Amino acid sequence: MRMKRVLEKMEPLLLDMAESGKEGTRMELFERSGLANWAEFKRLFSLLQSHNMMMGRIPRDAKEIKPGKIPWTLSRHGRKVVQDFCG
Repeated sequence: MRMKRVLEKMEPLLLDMAESGKEGTRMELFERSGLANWAEFKRLFSLLQSHNMMMGRIPRDAKEIKPGKIPWTLSRHGRKVVQDFCG
């Protein structure tokens, strides 16, 4: 899938993340994305990760890492791509 199509499908979520700076778990981001299919969201999310657009953040004081509870946000590169593509 071309990156342009990924950005178009994920545009509402990416714009929201860029403007608000709000992070979220993958499930929270899925709910904010407006996509109806979880499998499609995971595929698109993985593509964004592979292009270094998304960054997981583990709090320093975390005693353990729980799957599905890692907050994700746009990386600097991701914010720049969103601004260039959507701005």
